[in-house]
Amino acid sequence: MSRNIPLERIFLTVVLLLAAFLRLYRLDQEGFGNLYYAAAVKSMLMSFKNFFYAAFDPGGFISVDKPPLGLWLEGLSVAIFGYRGWSLILPQAMAGVFSVLLMYYLVRRSFGSSAGLLAAVFLAITPIFVATNRSNIVDSSLILVLLVAVRFLFEAVERKSLPFLLLSMATVGIGFNIKMLQAYMILPAVYLTYLLFAREGWERKALHLCFATAVLISISLSWALIVDLTPKDRRPIVGNSENNSVLDLIINYNAKLRFSLEERLPASGPPPEMDTPPPSALPSHLTPRMETGSPGIFRLFNRQLSGQISWFFPIILLGLFLWLGNLRLSSDPETIQLFLWLSWLFPSAAYFSFTKGLFHRYYLSMLSPPSAALAGIALTQLWRESRSANKWSGWLLPATFLLNGILQVRILTYFEGWNTWLVPVTVVLNLTCLVTSIAMRIGRSATGQVLSNASLCTGIAAVTFLPSVWALTPIAYGGDVNLPHSGPDLVKNEGLLPYSPGRYNRRETEKLVRYLKENRRGEKYLVAVPSSILYGSKLIIQTGEPVMALGGFNGRDRTITLEQLEQMVREGEVRFFLIIRKGPTVPENLRPIFSWVAQNGVPVPPEKWRGESPIMRQLLLYRCELGEGRAQRTRG
Repeated sequence: MSRNIPLERIFLTVVLLLAAFLRLYRLDQEGFGNLYYAAAVKSMLMSFKNFFYAAFDPGGFISVDKPPLGLWLEGLSVAIFGYRGWSLILPQAMAGVFSVLLMYYLVRRSFGSSAGLLAAVFLAITPIFVATNRSNIVDSSLILVLLVAVRFLFEAVERKSLPFLLLSMATVGIGFNIKMLQAYMILPAVYLTYLLFAREGWERKALHLCFATAVLISISLSWALIVDLTPKDRRPIVGNSENNSVLDLIINYNAKLRFSLEERLPASGPPPEMDTPPPSALPSHLTPRMETGSPGIFRLFNRQLSGQISWFFPIILLGLFLWLGNLRLSSDPETIQLFLWLSWLFPSAAYFSFTKGLFHRYYLSMLSPPSAALAGIALTQLWRESRSANKWSGWLLPATFLLNGILQVRILTYFEGWNTWLVPVTVVLNLTCLVTSIAMRIGRSATGQVLSNASLCTGIAAVTFLPSVWALTPIAYGGDVNLPHSGPDLVKNEGLLPYSPGRYNRRETEKLVRYLKENRRGEKYLVAVPSSILYGSKLIIQTGEPVMALGGFNGRDRTITLEQLEQMVREGEVRFFLIIRKGPTVPENLRPIFSWVAQNGVPVPPEKWRGESPIMRQLLLYRCELGEGRAQRTRG
């Protein structure tokens, strides 16, 4: 046993180095990541009020559409390393590495080091998990927190410990303060696992779960209630809410939009402000159907989603046959852990398969932990079963490689150009595994052991080769900064074009910033813009000055009345307005504001401020003054 411990640690070190490489190498090429959250972190570090309320802009006009906890971690990183793109993304990248380490220990505690190492490898190379870890979107932090909750749950069930159950639910509540209702996707697994396997009477288990639910709700809603109970004039407007309330944000923007039975437009685009889409429109400006495909039982195997998460599903499927064949309704650690991972994976997979509500590809990272854990456990057990000559279950391993090869070839057929060289490699690998695993079933004596080792090595190679290729694409070609994903689509990464709504390019706004600063007369806001998408985020990142996003994130928020805006102009709080040219696609809530600005302001000649971006040609800059300022404007 003492000989195996150092070897196990060497393997674990290699796995962690692989995970770190996939997440940290060339991280600076991702720029500032998602500019919306990058601008928020910069704003949050300028005052405690902005920090606590997750203000999008330094002026504290409006907040982002997420709780602040995940952004606080990014703010801490920036405070230590300075405001750089990689320092913003670093907390999420490290959360991915720590998740891989925690996955190893979670699986190892019940199924041994081999299963733990395989589960860690699978999580390390899951393409959508890698892509999400290489962004400043906070899903990676959420997943790490949920894995900690799983750790506490195992202790609660195995020890009959109410405190550990409360810790588990409290941790999920912390996850809620990172990404709201997405954290609750694990709750079916938590409730069912404790209810079925805790060694307590049914009444005591029900009572424990009631206490735990109270803890969950208390921690989940703690920040939301504090914000909603704060007078509205003493905090930022709650972005993406309909009535300036975090509870409304939770219910309408999160619950109704994500779990809708009817297809809805995504909050992130296409940019409704544009008369015509700019030539550099990002992949993030897709309808839900274009990004995720049509709802249905095979949705996770379509072109858009299959390469992100589905690589290990054949192993899980054949493992499920094995587990059902050896079904035991006992409270041993193996059964408890299998049930938890399955009850996390299947309800979540069903949601992503059939929902008509809004979700993005990177949400599939929520399937990564249970998928990796189950695949690691299944492959280890299938290999062991294959060495038992007289068991029917020994034939499940060859069937796994056959099904694995079919799925991999099917995914490759979606991508012309990539399938010409990857299909032969994939076929050879999986055929080799199939042949050696069948020979191992027939072979005897020393030859059988040689074939067994060959089958294991080639099997791991066959299972991990293509996911690793997909996972490397964000490193090789740069990631999608708004909607992270992996795969061949990144080869023509539109996010890397010189001027785009989603990529930061200082040259794009230099002329505009220079004009605004030279002509500023002490106004609180440097400029008012249609939305954070249309230059709100970029101007905040570049200047660190208050910028008013009149329409919130995507231009649809009703943030201010015309009377309030007029009063702000009279008091000299805002003077310059970047507005959209007239067109039927201008958001309805911004039309009266734009009309008022056009009637009461003076257009600034484009040659004084407009850069080379094709997006800027859709916009106009107005200087607007009232009262004493009107006379100055007239003379000017």
